[in-house]
Amino acid sequence: MEEPFKILLRNKKNSKNLYPIILRLNKGRRSKIITLGLFCKNEDWDNDNSAFKKSDKKYLQKNKKLIELKEKAEKIIDEFNTDKIDFSLEEFELKFRGKEKRNITVFELFQNKIDTLNRAGKIGAAKPYLNTSSSLFKFAKKTIKFRDVTPFSSTHCTIPTIFSVSISMVSVYCNE
Repeated sequence: MEEPFKILLRNKKNSKNLYPIILRLNKGRRSKIITLGLFCKNEDWDNDNSAFKKSDKKYLQKNKKLIELKEKAEKIIDEFNTDKIDFSLEEFELKFRGKEKRNITVFELFQNKIDTLNRAGKIGAAKPYLNTSSSLFKFAKKTIKFRDVTPFSSTHCTIPTIFSVSISMVSVYCNE
């Protein structure tokens, strides 16, 4: 089994001729690079131990910070595994950086969109959202999360997937 992450020296210099230290997260066949805010010269990095060498002036403080970041990454992965969450690379990064992702339900999103359109006086534009919401929640519970909605596929035709086209249209609202 491959390691979920590795701390590395990136091979691309910055404007100060220093190399950034990164955390490379691997999941499946995908990987994500997260910069850690630490930099050093190429000769001050120990690739075998993923640590700063003694030749770096602040190697003790930087290595301590690396240990903290490594423990944080391990803790996040353990939490996802304990909660049996099939996390994405983006979800890991948000949690690692301390940014919380909004856990809005599909019902709440529909309601927000309908309320926004009604306040703007666009009652006709709100009606399709209201009808779709009403139809969807006759069959699904109101606590359905976006992660519960799978892409439409003829092999996976369940109640949430039937409405995935409508929900994906509404999910554009999340990016507004």
